[in-house]
Amino acid sequence: MNLIEESYIQKQQRPKKIKRIILIIIIILLIAIFAIIGVLLSLREKPLIAYINGNQNNQVLDALKIQEDGTIYVSIKKFASYVGYEAFSGKYEEKSEETNKCYVQSSNEVVNLSLNNKRIYQLDLSTKEDEDYRYYDMREQVVSKDGELCVRSNEIEQVFNTRLTYDKENNRIIIETLPYLIQEKSADVLNYGYEMIDEKFANQKTIFSNMLIVTKNEKKSYGIIDSNTGEILVEAKYSDIEYLPNIGDCIVEDNKKFGIVSPKEVKKTKIQVNYDSIDLVDKDAGLYVVGKDGKYGIIDLKGNSRVPVEYDKIGIDPKEFQDNHIDNKYLLVDNLIPVMKDGLWGMLDKRGNAIVPLVFDSYGYVATSNKNAMSLLVVPDYEVIIVCKNKKYGLMNKSGERILDVIADDIFMTYENGENKYYINANNSQVNLLDYLDQVGGRVNTDVQIQNQQSVESQQAQDQENQNQEEQQGEEQIQQEQDSAPEGEQQ
Repeated sequence: MNLIEESYIQKQQRPKKIKRIILIIIIILLIAIFAIIGVLLSLREKPLIAYINGNQNNQVLDALKIQEDGTIYVSIKKFASYVGYEAFSGKYEEKSEETNKCYVQSSNEVVNLSLNNKRIYQLDLSTKEDEDYRYYDMREQVVSKDGELCVRSNEIEQVFNTRLTYDKENNRIIIETLPYLIQEKSADVLNYGYEMIDEKFANQKTIFSNMLIVTKNEKKSYGIIDSNTGEILVEAKYSDIEYLPNIGDCIVEDNKKFGIVSPKEVKKTKIQVNYDSIDLVDKDAGLYVVGKDGKYGIIDLKGNSRVPVEYDKIGIDPKEFQDNHIDNKYLLVDNLIPVMKDGLWGMLDKRGNAIVPLVFDSYGYVATSNKNAMSLLVVPDYEVIIVCKNKKYGLMNKSGERILDVIADDIFMTYENGENKYYINANNSQVNLLDYLDQVGGRVNTDVQIQNQQSVESQQAQDQENQNQEEQQGEEQIQQEQDSAPEGEQQ
């Protein structure tokens, strides 16, 4: 075959090769397209499935509101029953059906929430010693979706002590409650060389911060480890540890002395273990009440003394005012700290400054004889405190200023027709307390007399008494002047 024939044959075969290559490319592209379509269809067809503590439970999806952007909101009332809680309208221990408020309750805890508010209030029911609410500020506020109070899915750790994660790749929602998470970690703790995870409810909440409070040896020495690695965060040398979830610090005990440690800080010991007692006053104020040798004072989160350890008492007894639902026995109306010394009560502000001297016998009205009356310390929504001196009562605002002198016989509340009522009794007359507060508008006026709202006869009696006192003072002044005058000028 000559060169001319070979050239001719190659020219005839070239288009066939090109066609073959193009065909192969087309086939590859079609295969790729069909594969992509198959993957997309596969993903699209994967149904949304929910698991609670490892078990499939799609009923809980009814409590979840998934937005177009992927944000998940959780209906508080619907979700509660799936994770061991009950949900109610209103506020815990208050007779109310307000739909803009709700609370959830388990055997260990109560949590109060309200619409358009980031702050939630938690009450530990697992210990009778802790009767104060602890508050926590969520990243986003409670909202209403389809007429239901909801929180973002990333907030249910605080509300329900439950972890919720969304596996987008497999279209799965995974819900894990606190008892389940603790159980899952129990075997790891043994492998790390510890006996068990501490059973106290508040202490188990450390797992949401990737920590565990654990015990070691027969004496049950307490320490803190990283829940994922077993790394020692606080050596197991304390006789007890109490976790403060809203602060992240821990009260530690050793030989009946107390201090504060912060597990995730480099300098873990924030307050040395040398106090007889320590209790949190307020998270935002950053203060602790400390006790030593029968006296009490206040220190800040860094251990600096803010109030000397010299008072006989700090804080009130909330058991005396159970119907008043005092959230914090140390901090009243979000500003005043009650202190007592030598039998007299005064007030400090949140910075530890004395703003009310030690002049009162007590705070609050404790009901005794009147069967319908209930004890009262703080007037809700008005930020007003009841003060007592010589068995008479007055009113003080959150700045420590008196808006009613200590002249009333009783200042109390009752429960009538499904709501609380508030009254002042003075000089055989009764006045509606809220009407009085609306009238004075919280103004500072230590000369205000309750008779301004009472009968003309009562007012006249007071005026007559004042006149007699003025006449008596005038006579005493004249007598003093006569006594001090030279003998020749005296008559």
